[in-house]
Amino acid sequence: MKPLVSVVIINYNYGRYLAGAVESVLNQDLPPEKYEVLVVDDGSTDDSSDRIRPFLARVRWIPKINGGQISAFNAGFKEAAGRYVALLESDDFWNKDKLGKCIAALEADPAAALVSHWMRQEDAAGKPLHGYEYPDRPLRFSLEDITEGRIPTAGTSAVVFRADTLRPFLPLPEDMLYGADIFLRLIAATLAPLANVPEILGHRRIHGANLFGETLFNETAKLEQALKYHQTFWGHQWKFFKSQGRTMDPAFVLRIRMDELQMEIFVHRYNRRFSAAWRTWLELVHGSGFRLYTLFKAGSLLLALMSPVFYLSLHRAYSDSKGLRGLRRFFFPANRV
Repeated sequence: MKPLVSVVIINYNYGRYLAGAVESVLNQDLPPEKYEVLVVDDGSTDDSSDRIRPFLARVRWIPKINGGQISAFNAGFKEAAGRYVALLESDDFWNKDKLGKCIAALEADPAAALVSHWMRQEDAAGKPLHGYEYPDRPLRFSLEDITEGRIPTAGTSAVVFRADTLRPFLPLPEDMLYGADIFLRLIAATLAPLANVPEILGHRRIHGANLFGETLFNETAKLEQALKYHQTFWGHQWKFFKSQGRTMDPAFVLRIRMDELQMEIFVHRYNRRFSAAWRTWLELVHGSGFRLYTLFKAGSLLLALMSPVFYLSLHRAYSDSKGLRGLRRFFFPANRV
């Protein structure tokens, strides 16, 4: 009998977190026969293979050569037999009612190819991070809700998708390395509005080993890797939109380009390429179309040209201030450019 849900956990050198992730799946309030658990190890060199041993009676361990997040998920998707597929990164974990509520949402909305929910963002010690909000709505959202920044994105471990609907678009392009959840969300939202459970059903750890998150702009190597990913990811995404006959809002295309230029400014600045950083900032200003939000962003990035550390400290102070965030939402609703 095929399982209702396939849970694909990916792991790379997160042995210290792996047991917590697996236990959170095995403790779901669904009957055990309703779901299978696949743990894809992406060439770990730590003690992950030892940490998984106590769970091998309930999970499948799928070791592979290191190839990145996308490659690991593709290996899991290939083995998944469930009607639905749920993603979990091994440094995150779920509440026990996560699968039940996500499946109920998909079954109540047959057109939706994917459902997600909120994840509490926390540090490695489990302390909630400031600057994240979890609204009590909506139950559905569209591609435009995503591209116009109206919906907070919880991360990879919040995604559950309908296997038959998205299988024609698998495997995902492995030269992206990362971004499985974003790519799947955008594909699914192009087909039909997405379902959403506006509740915190899991916990996402933000720590020094994350590529994305609060530490991204702190380290040159991470930033260079993220910039390469950004360029490759959107190259694939624009091709997909075109194949589906979707024309994207020019403001959204501009915002993606602004994000790329921001990363380039930091990379140049960290590598002490001051002239290149200045030229990139000028390109950002000229490319902004002199819209209010992008001009505001360009103005704030002048601080990064002078001192990236000072800029990041001010940005953290802003993130910790509900009042300042409220003013930004008032003047720049949905981060429109």
